[in-house]
Amino acid sequence: MILLLIAVALGAFVLLWEKDQPGTDQRRKEAGRVLPGLEVAAVESLRIERPDEEAIEIERHQDGWRLTAPLEDRADRFAVDGLLRTVVEARAVQSLEAGRIEGGDEATGLGGRALRVVLESEGGQRVLEIGSRRAPGGRRYARLAGASKLLIIDDTLWEQLDKDASAWRDKELIDLSTVDLQRVRFVGRDLAFERREGRKWWVTAPLEDLADAGEVNNLLAAVVGLRAETIAGDDERERAGLDQPTVEVELASEDQTVRLRLGADTGAGDGTYFATVSDREALFVVRAASWLDKLDQPGSTWRSKRALDFSPWDVGEFVVQRGEQTVRIGRLEGSAASDSSWVAIDPADFPLDSDKAAELLSELSLLDAEALVDDRRPPGAAEASLTLRWRRSEEVPDLVFSVGPDDGGQVWARRDDRPTPMLIPADKAALIDPERLRRDEGEPAPESAE
Repeated sequence: MILLLIAVALGAFVLLWEKDQPGTDQRRKEAGRVLPGLEVAAVESLRIERPDEEAIEIERHQDGWRLTAPLEDRADRFAVDGLLRTVVEARAVQSLEAGRIEGGDEATGLGGRALRVVLESEGGQRVLEIGSRRAPGGRRYARLAGASKLLIIDDTLWEQLDKDASAWRDKELIDLSTVDLQRVRFVGRDLAFERREGRKWWVTAPLEDLADAGEVNNLLAAVVGLRAETIAGDDERERAGLDQPTVEVELASEDQTVRLRLGADTGAGDGTYFATVSDREALFVVRAASWLDKLDQPGSTWRSKRALDFSPWDVGEFVVQRGEQTVRIGRLEGSAASDSSWVAIDPADFPLDSDKAAELLSELSLLDAEALVDDRRPPGAAEASLTLRWRRSEEVPDLVFSVGPDDGGQVWARRDDRPTPMLIPADKAALIDPERLRRDEGEPAPESAE
């Protein structure tokens, strides 16, 4: 019995011990790695020490990587992550005892001329030294600090590490996306945008109106997507023209405001300008001519040309009025109803053609204005109106679209949620008429829902 208990205990111990050992896949993954057991996500900081150069220090912060020496700036997260993957996943082509290389550190370049990369993580510090002299086959000698064995690694690791601090600076000037933006103002250009209800862009200067989302997003994507062609030296600041900028842009999100200042043309003839941003000290050279030209376009460029823009599926009820006649129409609910099933609500006996009601909404759902007006007013009262009530009526207010009078083949139109009128095609305005929704004579009334 005692022998049986001992055997059981020994078997359990072996099982537990094997459970904690790396499996075949893990051993294969770790085989030949210069820094076994270290993962990119675990690295908190790195320090690159190059011969005769100031050390480069990069630290992980909550919002990404930052250079902390020999200068302070936001680091290029993609470049730093790529470098770390190269270092952490580096593999030795061969390992050998140090004594096998005649001439020692002088021959391998692992003496005072070595390049060192220091990685800090929760697990401690790891230091990799790379020799300044090449090994046979165009490779490099390397070793872990304190280790006796030499490693032979690919030369690309030295090439990745032997770069100035400027190589690791973030070339993207603005750490915001168009999705983050809430307000944008082009100082001195009388142009501003703001997100409002439903996250829609509105023009707030030079006048107030619903914005053309495509035009605004294209402009703002070009601004926030600015990348530095180069980072200029401090000796360029005197001619950078930042005291009288070409344009200054305020970009505000919910929790921060970034100011971009575009200075003078660099004179290179390639559309580049000097630039600074409020949260960084560097002087950048950026290519901005393409979107600067857009700022000289007329204010109407930024206004939405859509007189109506809705999905018929979102409509729960609508009211059509022309002159003295008004019909209120509701969506037919129930198992017998389709998305295009409509019934007259008031007056309930109005002979509504459900298909004509659906066609009206479809025809007007993406209605473009032929002209936007901001310098004159309609010469008379509206003659007809369409009121849209949404299925989510508790979240979205009704939309009232009024049309009339005629103005030489075009018809004045107004939306109650836009401050300025517009002109639409006369044939589209004529659709807003209860008489156009009547069933043809002899056509039977639709069946009610179950």
